[in-house]
Amino acid sequence: MISFSEKELAELPVANIGQVITCPVCGGEHKLLGGHNRDGKETTQLLFYKCGGVPYFGGLLGRLTPSLVPYQEGVNNAI
Repeated sequence: MISFSEKELAELPVANIGQVITCPVCGGEHKLLGGHNRDGKETTQLLFYKCGGVPYFGGLLGRLTPSLVPYQEGVNNAI
């Protein structure tokens, strides 16, 4: 379960489809993938990445999930 307010979400780093993130599971790098909307178009509404073939929640509404923030270089870890 993950919970955060709209204000907290707005303060999180921007996330884009294809962005490379450092994985908290394996320490490797993976690309963020977008979910698909009703028209089949990839969107940043729901982002995920795969580690070892297993999908993990990566972002919501174009923002990184709080669980990924500490693992990204150059990101303020005080969030």
